Amino acid sequence: MNKINPAWFCRFALSILIFFSVSCAFAEDYPDFVGYVNDYAHLLSAPQASSLNQELRDFDNRSTIELAVVTVNSIGREDPQGYATYLANLWGIGKRGKDNGIIFLVAMQSHDIWIETGQGLSGDISSRQVQQIVDEIVIPEFRAGRPDQGIIKGTRAIIDHFDGQSPVQGAGAPAPAAPSRSSAPSSQSQRGKDGILIWVGAAFAALIALSRAFFDIINPRSAQAGKNKTKLEGIRRDLDMMVEDSTAAIEALKELRANYVPSVWKPAEDAFSIVDLNRLELEYIRAVKASKRGWINAPAAQQLIDGLESSSRIASKNISLPMERLADAKKSQNEYQSRLAGLGLAFKQAENEVAGAQISMTTMMELEKAKQLFREAKDMAGESPDAVDWIAL
Repeated sequence: MNKINPAWFCRFALSILIFFSVSCAFAEDYPDFVGYVNDYAHLLSAPQASSLNQELRDFDNRSTIELAVVTVNSIGREDPQGYATYLANLWGIGKRGKDNGIIFLVAMQSHDIWIETGQGLSGDISSRQVQQIVDEIVIPEFRAGRPDQGIIKGTRAIIDHFDGQSPVQGAGAPAPAAPSRSSAPSSQSQRGKDGILIWVGAAFAALIALSRAFFDIINPRSAQAGKNKTKLEGIRRDLDMMVEDSTAAIEALKELRANYVPSVWKPAEDAFSIVDLNRLELEYIRAVKASKRGWINAPAAQQLIDGLESSSRIASKNISLPMERLADAKKSQNEYQSRLAGLGLAFKQAENEVAGAQISMTTMMELEKAKQLFREAKDMAGESPDAVDWIAL
């Protein structure tokens, strides 16, 4: 049985530790796992992502195979296989002891599409069949400008294969033969090599975990990078909502201009006119790029995100102002009429009560002043509705 040289192994482990410590400092900013569908490149609509996520959950429940879809804008300098393999290990895709996970990776900037399968599935799907799914189902949709359909159809092709309905095998075609294996070496030699591989594999796994934990603990920027990503997701939702609200704001301004005096609608129009959604979108893209540089650039990204968050709040308030002014004008107009009717009855009652009664000159003057204001209010109410500032009144 081969023996491990302790001195050699220590030197080897130390070199690996240094390598991974340095590489972690300059590693790509890997995305967080959010579910079966991780659409960071925004290629799927919300309903598509939700539906596909449910399909993959059902597939996992009936087959125990975990299939994760991930789309990113860039994988940096990494090759797609290495990136997909690292993500599978980082996210823990596949059941423990089965190694039956699958990563379906799409990288838009480098035009990479990669499907990585765990070793536990090597006898169930071959590399040739995986390549057929990519070449015959996924790529044609991407070339036709339908990346969403490429992802959906490619994912379903994988599911269909394991459900016994493979679209890349003809009907009745025999199942692919298991990959051939070379004859095994002598048991004593193999045990020695296996022992070394187990030790090396364990060392790799432990050193990777320790190095990542080390940087997370001593570097608070890593935590800030996570907060930045969460804030950007919220800002993205706000920007999308503002685009939808802009249509309603334009309709509200049209109604305000048609039915009310300028003092009612002019403040809302002025506020809405200074909103620049294109500029906000550019600021968002700049903040996303800064955030993707990882924890090293986290403070600079935070400044951009904080500024964008403040601008978004102001823009959202300005966009909502036309709807608020319209609602206030309608409410004030209705309340004004009902209050006038109530005041008319109140004055009649007051005149009846003071008739023949001894009241002070001050009270009489106050009553006359109130009656004069009431007459003016009635006169205003008699004017055309579009000539009255109901909110001020």
